[in-house]
Amino acid sequence: MNQGASKKRRLAEARIRTLAQGLLDGAQLPTVRELCTTHQLSSATMELVLKQLELEKVLVRRPGSGIYAGSGTSQKTVGLIIGKNIFTQGWSPYWSQLLQAAFRVAGERQLRCFSYMSVQETSLEWAKHAQLERDIASGDLDGILIVVEPENATREWLQGGSLPVVQLNGPRNAWSVCHDTASVIEQAVGVLAEAGSKRVALLAKNLESFSKPFAQALKRRSLLLDSRLTWGWSEWYARIPNSSQEEFAAQVVISRWETLALVNAQPDGIVIMDDTMARGAMRAFESHGIAVGRDIRIAALGTKHSPVLADHANKLFLLQIDPEEQARMGFEMLELLMAGKKPKPSVQLIRPRMQVKV
Repeated sequence: MNQGASKKRRLAEARIRTLAQGLLDGAQLPTVRELCTTHQLSSATMELVLKQLELEKVLVRRPGSGIYAGSGTSQKTVGLIIGKNIFTQGWSPYWSQLLQAAFRVAGERQLRCFSYMSVQETSLEWAKHAQLERDIASGDLDGILIVVEPENATREWLQGGSLPVVQLNGPRNAWSVCHDTASVIEQAVGVLAEAGSKRVALLAKNLESFSKPFAQALKRRSLLLDSRLTWGWSEWYARIPNSSQEEFAAQVVISRWETLALVNAQPDGIVIMDDTMARGAMRAFESHGIAVGRDIRIAALGTKHSPVLADHANKLFLLQIDPEEQARMGFEMLELLMAGKKPKPSVQLIRPRMQVKV
């Protein structure tokens, strides 16, 4: 097919799609002969056009009856936002599993999805999603699901737009589906206390989000809160850029273990809020002859079906988050917003489930 004929076919496909989308589901379209005449296409080329639109469920052909508008005319299109490259080695597989779950759930709900990852070559943060900006401007998207939070400028630009936006693990001042971190810490501290731990440490990405619920969980069990036992990766990263969370955990647990031994203040339990951190800590302890489950107990947050802690699961308390459950809740919330309704509550929380107990 030459370039002119190809362009003619694409134009006909777009116009027939628009025609079908303007009709109620089940309404009849013109005959094949009428469409060929209107769009000046051969019957063979029109067959290709109709076959594509049928695959998209924009129309339905019934032999001996005619062509009808299909359910695809009302199909919504959602943009999935990925703020950072989640496929690098240093990131927990939770994020890539969450993205995969989002695509699976979208397929089940008959939603069309496009993913957008930021382009780092520009200094203007909102412009890092240039294709996203074009698709929003052209009206190709009906809603936004933020899978991995972008920089603040991009998030504020999206929230200030006309499209409904739902965030997975975003700030709790917008429509969002988040981990119930307080519940994670409450359960983690609880199982460590029941196992006999008296001095519990906290290992997390940042301490700002976790310090308060950690202190409250310790207080409820009359356990000591010791500032020497709260360790944050973000503070470490400020001093040692490009260090992964797994590397951070491996180094910090051993250095603090040895330092605290000098003042008889070693922890006998650790709450770890990331599976890659937990793996780093487990490997470091074992390589130094420190037995997890005997010399130190660990309660860690992990991801359902993730292989990260598979080799260590029988040695720790593992609290799991299910990415598919979170994606499903996110799409349910977004579909309500796209239908002009307001979900209640505006922030929904995902609670962990205890998978393995020592």
